[in-house]
This record gives sequence, structure tokens and C-alpha cells, in this order.
Amino acid sequence: METEFLDIDRRNAWGTVFQEIRNESNNFSYIIKDAKKSENKNLNRYRDVNPFDHSRVRLQRGDKDYINASLVSVPSADRSYILTQGPLPVTTGHFWLMVWEQKSKAILMLNRVIEKNAVKCHQYWPVGSKNGGDDELSLMDVQLKITFLNAKDDSYYILREFLITDLETHDSRRVLQFHYTTWPDFGVPESPAAFLNFLFSVRESGALNSNVGPPVVHCSAGIGRSGTFCLVDSCLVLIEKNNDPDSINIRQRLLEMRHYRMGLIQTPDQLRFSYLAIIEGAKRILPNRNSNNVPSASQTHNQTCKQDCYSSKSSEEISVVDANKDASDSSPPPLPPSLSELRKRARKEREEKTAIMIHNIKKKQKEYEMWEKRRSILKLSLGIVIIFGIGIMLYKCSKS
Repeated sequence: METEFLDIDRRNAWGTVFQEIRNESNNFSYIIKDAKKSENKNLNRYRDVNPFDHSRVRLQRGDKDYINASLVSVPSADRSYILTQGPLPVTTGHFWLMVWEQKSKAILMLNRVIEKNAVKCHQYWPVGSKNGGDDELSLMDVQLKITFLNAKDDSYYILREFLITDLETHDSRRVLQFHYTTWPDFGVPESPAAFLNFLFSVRESGALNSNVGPPVVHCSAGIGRSGTFCLVDSCLVLIEKNNDPDSINIRQRLLEMRHYRMGLIQTPDQLRFSYLAIIEGAKRILPNRNSNNVPSASQTHNQTCKQDCYSSKSSEEISVVDANKDASDSSPPPLPPSLSELRKRARKEREEKTAIMIHNIKKKQKEYEMWEKRRSILKLSLGIVIIFGIGIMLYKCSKS
């Protein structure tokens, strides 16, 4: 597997490999009739990202059963995931109803609400009074109430806990939200180490276990970053199960997953990162199977990766840099900031960004509400004009 990665890297062939996967999956002839229905079109965030009819999640309660979400199954790894788009204002209730009905233990959010000055996902959860928001979100269209319980801020993701209450039966259940905050749109995380820490934290929570409902995984479209997470996790399960890092075919595994949701993994860089994360993850779960006769894929990644950095470097990364410096250097470099200082800086930056984000969200939501009011008035006016016109026509006909 690592040899394959290094060979594709050496030939700079990730674009070719990605296009081969895309071409083969384009030959799938699955139906997307339900997503194209007129009453469902406004429930899709993107016109070209739709769930297949055979694998879409169906809502059990409410006036419609449609949501842009797909159940992706990997039977050999005993894994199932629900991949979905970032909720829209009109689909927030549907989103939480799906979480409730599917008995999901966790939501994995891999995007930020605003990216590149564009809203990529509706603020679908209550942020809590401590953060300047509300503690509860009532969704009367689906008879659910979402209550904010607590949040734990890590250096690159936030773990939130909510209580979902069914207003009809008064049953309730706690749900976790793992919010990865440093993964750029159409890009890859800064390092496989941070991503794998996130993945293994999700695993430790039990959210991926087969004795609970499938986790709800989303980014903005629910195919790029979401597909990357699910591919890496399922491949690592199979590697551990077979006790052999070369027992899987990553390309074939991705094609199999694309039978359940279109377009999983959107860029060659995301495909490359998936390989890299699987290689590094295999070394974690099978430490005695590490190969010493092949150059490190992580070293190759560090030399060629040109992605923008969205978070401060960890103390582990700084230590590696320092360890590689010439030991005979008579003027040692200044000590790097401590991990706690880095976390404080990152937390302060996130708090500032969060405040700006909340302000922008409220502004955009207000603009959206104003537009909805104007559209309602326009529809009403148009209806009155039509009725008035019909009345005149009937009056003229009666006179003639």
C-alpha cells in the first residue's frame, strides 16, 4: 500500500488515478428520481449532489420522507454511515429528525458554517447561553427539542453534547457532535496525525459501533470531506481485521462506497490524503508491521504538501523540527511556545472567529427572512392580481 502511494506520488499521477475512479463511477446507472421532484428541489443544497433512490434515508414522521442523505454500508468492515449535506434553514428539522429516528449516537461535522465568505451550512444547533446564544432549539415542524448541554474545545475540533427530546412521547437521548474546525473546503487537513487523533476520538466514543445507529457525517455537500473520513475509517477497520496493511484495495473500496452516494472524495488531493492517512493509521494499529525498507510516506507528504495551514503547529511537530537540527549548532534556537500557550492562542482566535461567524450568520439569516417576506408578499399580490383579472373577465363575459 505504501509502495503504491509512493509510486503514484513519484509519477505525479493522482489526477489520473482520481479521473479513472470518476470515469468508472460515472457508469453507474442508479436512479435519482426522488431528489429531482419539484417538491424536493429546494431541499437540496447543490443541484448536482443528490442521493440515489435505492440508498437514500427516508424520514418516518412528518409530511414528507425526503432528505438529502444516503446510507453508506461497508459490510466487510461492519460499518454503516449516513452521509448528508450541511443542513439548510428549511431542512434543520428534517436533519434532527433523521438523527433521532436513526438512533445515531453522534454527528460528525467536518466543515465550518462559513467558509471563504460563503455560508456552507446552516447554524443548526443551539450554541448555548454561555456563548451568547440560546440553550434550546424548538423544532415544531418535527416535534423535537434540542438542548445544549456542554462543549469541550480542543485545538482543532470541538466536542459538543446535546439532548434531543421528542415532544410527542417525551423520550430523550443524548447526542454528541464532533466538529472538525480546521479542514478547508475542497482541501485536506494540515496533518494526518491531527486527523487520525480526531478519528480515534470518535471511535473511542462508541459512535461508530454497530450496536448504535449509524453516525451522521456531513460537510457542506456530504461527499468530499465526508467521503474521506468514511474511506479512511473503513479501510483501517479492514486492515486491523486482517492484520495486514496490504490486504485492501483503496481504489476498489472507494468505488464500492460510491455505489451508495455519488462523488465521494471530490479532489485528487483528498484521494492522496486518504492514502496517506490510511498508511499512517495502519502504523498506529499494527505497530509491529511497520516496514523499514520503504521511504516514509509522511516524509514525502511533508515535502510535497502545499495546503494552507488553518491551525498552529503542535508541540510534537515542533519537537521533530528541533530534533532534526544540527546538534553541533553553538547557538540553540529559542524555546517554542508551550502546548498550553498554543492552545490558548488557538482558542482565542476561534472565539474571535466564532463571534464574527455568529454575527454574519444572523445577518444572512435576517436577509433570508426579509427575502422570504418579500416573496410571500409578491406571491400574495400576484394572486390578488390574478383573481381580480379573472373577476373582470367573468364580469365582461356575463355582460356579453
